Amino acid sequence: ACVGGICADSKTAIGGECDIDNDCATDKCGYDAFSTDATRVCCEGNHYSIYTFTSDGWLTTGSKTFCRDQPIGTLCGVTDEICESLACVQGACAREKIGG
Repeated sequence: ACVGGICADSKTAIGGECDIDNDCATDKCGYDAFSTDATRVCCEGNHYSIYTFTSDGWLTTGSKTFCRDQPIGTLCGVTDEICESLACVQGACAREKIGG
């Protein structure tokens, strides 16, 4: 397996740091929260692409991938698809949408 551009015995496990999808045993590498200081990790399930901007504090403008199925309290910006509950409320994953 090639991990981080180096030959390795196996790919990185779920939750381990990664740079690209190929680094991961799940073939899914994404940010673990919608935050400019979030870490890219091997996702347990799927990931979701979001277009981000330097004007919002990101180092580059462009599409970034985020792990889906994040627990309540995880920063999600305004994107429901990051949350396990599919409810991003006031920037964090919530149990449900307000009024839902």
